[in-house]
Order: sequence, then structure tokens, then C-alpha cells
Amino acid sequence: VWARVSLPAEAARPGLRLRDGGGLLFEYVFPPVAAAEEADGWRLYVVDLARPASPRDRAPDLAGTLELESVFLGVRRFAAAPGRATALLDEVLAWPVGAAREDAVTVESFDSLDRYESITGASGAAETAIARARVERGGGGHAARIAFTYDGFTAGAVGLRLRRPAEPLPVLASRSFLEATGLGEGDAFPLRVNRQVIEGRVAGSFALFPGFRPGPREHLLVADLEALREAARGVPRQAGGVTANEVWLARVDGAPLGVEWLAERGVRASAVWDRAAILARESSDPLVAASWEGILFLSFGAVLLLTALGFAVFSWLAAQTRSLEFAILRTMGFSGRQVAGLVAFEQLFVIVAGMAAGAALGFPLGRLMIGALALTEDGADVVPPLLSQVSWEAVLTVYGLLAIALALTAAALARLYARLALHRALRIGEV
Repeated sequence: VWARVSLPAEAARPGLRLRDGGGLLFEYVFPPVAAAEEADGWRLYVVDLARPASPRDRAPDLAGTLELESVFLGVRRFAAAPGRATALLDEVLAWPVGAAREDAVTVESFDSLDRYESITGASGAAETAIARARVERGGGGHAARIAFTYDGFTAGAVGLRLRRPAEPLPVLASRSFLEATGLGEGDAFPLRVNRQVIEGRVAGSFALFPGFRPGPREHLLVADLEALREAARGVPRQAGGVTANEVWLARVDGAPLGVEWLAERGVRASAVWDRAAILARESSDPLVAASWEGILFLSFGAVLLLTALGFAVFSWLAAQTRSLEFAILRTMGFSGRQVAGLVAFEQLFVIVAGMAAGAALGFPLGRLMIGALALTEDGADVVPPLLSQVSWEAVLTVYGLLAIALALTAAALARLYARLALHRALRIGEV
């Protein structure tokens, strides 16, 4: 890149950022080539694209397509006089290693800056303005003019980059965050991410999220990963790529999700936890495996058995004390079918009244008990909270078994009353 900077090379040095087809960023800072300096202060800066600025970064695939994402000045702390500084950036050239500079291809001539905007977002960054300037170098043309305030104490990057969407980054915010900040849905707010400041917008809220424990000082913002990456890497030399420190993956059938398996596919992970394996290991303990499901099943069976026995005993005792009443009904002309209908109605009334009272008391009592049991070992509420749910399958099972008990009891009572010895029952009534 051809550049003319009003500051010493130790205070500001040009650089550029490239983006490959996969969205990866590669930064380069140019060392000056003294022999390429021209009389009017222009200097040609050259860098090898196979050697990014950070030694930790791998080189891009030079056989693929690379896009010029930004051209900037890496400003460093230096004992230079503070004031307004300027820099002119002219052609960005590229040529293969070993070829002559005369064979270079112009990547960007800066004849138009419509595709670019000023680099902003860094906290404490210098005020920067970009414009197109007419220059006479190389037969005339235009260059990008960068004007910024230099104070000698602030390090960062100034320059131009490809235009970004003007809309704020939409995020979902925890309710604790909204309560602490006083924001509401649709409000915009500054957000510091990746050592820079971007603008976020509250698109919605939530109370719970997997892996998040809400608290007075614990907040969570959820955003789309690609949108966050694009917004959070806009400042060269300061905000690099955004990488995930935790990833949730669905199971891959037939593949052992492990560190080695991921490494073979280019994903570096320090550890892998399999939820299914953890649950299987926990369930291998018989006490844990029984847990609430086993306890509730035993309680359910015991209550159902006691209910059926209680109903049968109640019906049998009632039949013993009411034999005179049904003997009188028989003498009045009640048929066996009428007696069975009357018995079924009485027992049905008892069953329905009992189920209604049980439902009216059971639902609030169940919620009350669940609330009392939803505590950790130190007395705090569990997260996520336990919810009281009705198993309608179990309810229908209970109703079906009670209906069977009702039918059997009514049939037994009707048979008992139908075979009742009227003369003996009436004589007992006289006594």
C-alpha cells in the first residue's frame, strides 16, 4: 500500500485486514520499505500475506479468494507532539512472490469511498474523519484521507473499513438485566464486547435460560452468533475474531463425540461432556434411579389400593345396616333392575363427590408441597424451579380403576339385595 503519514513511523504504521471466504480475518502491519520512498513523502509499505501480524494466526489460503475488509493506521504511544494528524492511503497492490513490482494488480484505488466507513467503536478512540483527496502521485487520481486527533498516549487503530449494517445488534435480555438497567423492549444501549463498544437493542426478554442462574448481579444477553461476530470485530488491532468458549451439540449417531473426534475435524476442545452418559451414570445408582418416580409410583399404588378397599368396606357395612330399607323397597314392588340402578346411583354419588373433593384439595396441596421441596441443600430456591404438573394419564388410570371398583361393588350390592330374604329382614325390623 502507498501511504503518506504525517507522524513518525514509530507512532503510526499502516496495516490492513483481509477476510477469506469462511469469514476468518487476517491482519497485517506493514514494515516500511526505505528504498521505495518518494520525494514528496509517499512510501510503499510491503508485507508477506503468508505471515499475519500475530504469530498465533495461521496464514490464509492464498489460492482462495481474499477480500479487503479494512485499511488502517496502527497508532502507538509515542513522544510526538499532540494535535491533528493526517494520513493518505493510495493504491493497495498485490503481486506474487518473486514477481516484479511492475506486475502488481491494483486491489483498491480509493477512487470511491462509497463502500467504506470510518473505523469506530473502540473505547477512548481518537475522533476520526475520512474523505477522498486528490493526489498527484502516479499520474494523478484519488486517495483516502484519514484525519484524526493524536495525543501520544492512546493506542488503537484509525482508518476505514467496509460499511456495516446501521441497525443495532438485537439481543434477548434477562429480566434481571432489564430491572437493573431500567431498559425495556425496543430500547438501544451501548454494549462493550471484545474490547470495543457497539450498540445493542433489546428485542425481547426471558426469565430462565439453560446454564444461566439469575441473581441480583447475574445477567445474560443472548444474540445471534454470526451477527455478534460481525458487530464485535470492527476495530483492527483491538477487536479480533469472536470465538465460542462453550458449544452445545446434538448427538451424532454412530460418532463418539470426544476431544479426539473433534480434533480430527478441526475443532479444538479442552473437554467434552455427554449428557446421555452423565444421566446413565447417575441412573446406575438404585437410590437415584428410584428417585421421585419410584416414590410417587409406590404412593400412587398404595393410595389407590386403600381407596378401593375403603370403598368396598364402606359399601359392605352400609349394606348390612340398610338391609331393612331395601327389603321394604322390594315389598313395594322394586324390581332387581331398579334396585341395581338405585345402588349404582348412590355409589356413583359417593365416588364423584370424593373425586371432586380430592381434586379441589389435591391440586393446591400438590403445588404447596412441591414449593416446599424445591430447595437446595443450603435453603435456596432451585434453578430452574420445580413445576407441578398433572399427569392426565395417571388421572385417567385412577378414574378407570375407580369405575371398575364402582361397577363391581354396585353389582355385588345389587346381587346381595336381590337375594335378600324379605321375611327375615322384615321380622328383624319389627324386633
